Amino acid sequence: GEPAARAWAELGMHRRLGAVGRAASRATDSGAALAQAWEATAAQLRDDARIAAEVAARKAGIRALAPLGLCFLPSFICLGIVPIVIGLAGDIL
Repeated sequence: GEPAARAWAELGMHRRLGAVGRAASRATDSGAALAQAWEATAAQLRDDARIAAEVAARKAGIRALAPLGLCFLPSFICLGIVPIVIGLAGDIL
């Protein structure tokens, strides 16, 4: 029983689907076709999702470096640097 413009106006306030609601609200007043507006909104949402996935993938790569540094750097120092320093110290002293 709600007028179409008011029903679509509520969707127009949605963060991600606001463009769909605004286009549908305009279409109820003017009779404009919705397909082109909704295709553009869908394309924009797909691009946003792709960019968000790329950002998440890059962050995952950076976050993977911390455990590697915490695990491999001390072992490299203990197994690679310390024996050389001890060997050189023994020769010098």
